[in-house]
Amino acid sequence: MMLKVGLVGLGFMGSSHLSMYMRLMKEGFPIELVAICDVNEEKREGKLTAGNIDISDKSIDFTQFNFYTDMEEMIANEELDYVDLCLPTFIHAPYAVKAMEKGLHVFCEKPMAISTQACQEMIDASKKH
Repeated sequence: MMLKVGLVGLGFMGSSHLSMYMRLMKEGFPIELVAICDVNEEKREGKLTAGNIDISDKSIDFTQFNFYTDMEEMIANEELDYVDLCLPTFIHAPYAVKAMEKGLHVFCEKPMAISTQACQEMIDASKKH
């Protein structure tokens, strides 16, 4: 079974996850990154965020992915198995809950959320949906 992924956020950590998805797909793992979402339109051109390690792969052809600036639009238009959230911590909970309400699994970068209340909202949504 092929897992279809939507990556949300192309900051430093999202760029790192992108690099790993590219490697997994190249090595034949049953995973397909089909869509990327980032509020910054420049990311569509492959302008990734640099960090303390070099994770930018200059050979990535971004035209192979559907690019969105709105996660809800991405979820509505793509057939995904899960979303990979690489967003600022303070918006993990609302984005995770939105994705779970649409029946998607969520892989969330750490830390889970900004407060125990936000974490509980995510846990409750996972149980409900």
